[in-house]
Amino acid sequence: SIVDALPRIQAKFPQVKCRFVGADFLQGEIQAYVREKRLENTVIFTGFRTDIPEILALFDIFVLPSLWEGMPTALLEAMAMQKPVVAAEVGGIPEIIEADRTGLLIPPQDPNTLADAVIFLLSNPEVAAKMGQTGYERVHQYFSIESVVARTEAVYDQLIEQKAKNYKD
Repeated sequence: SIVDALPRIQAKFPQVKCRFVGADFLQGEIQAYVREKRLENTVIFTGFRTDIPEILALFDIFVLPSLWEGMPTALLEAMAMQKPVVAAEVGGIPEIIEADRTGLLIPPQDPNTLADAVIFLLSNPEVAAKMGQTGYERVHQYFSIESVVARTEAVYDQLIEQKAKNYKD
């Protein structure tokens, strides 16, 4: 977990803070674990928020170390805000992130690799900025409403064309 990765990250970057944004579905388990690890001054729990663009603007890096994800909207939102991302290689995440171009993919439940990825991005701001920009471009090219509508229309046009051809034959 990110909590387990934080001591290693802070050894290189003592000023690092970690924000957990969203509803607490684990009923305080993460907060208890943070207290157990004595990281209360490092981890900020925001709870459920509706001002996501403002929250994302505060981030240097967006981390999504999930054990399972479908098509995570939060990841797309972070990329749309030009944030470099580190995410677990689970569910639909590898379909969103181009490894080492738009973000870093890590194995799930591997705090050492997670720490290494965050340290790498914090140590290489120019690489992080390039990943953020490339991620932004990828979101707009493949995941914006306009691109989804255009691809859907192309499928319909192709089906209509095929149906017309079959009708003529």
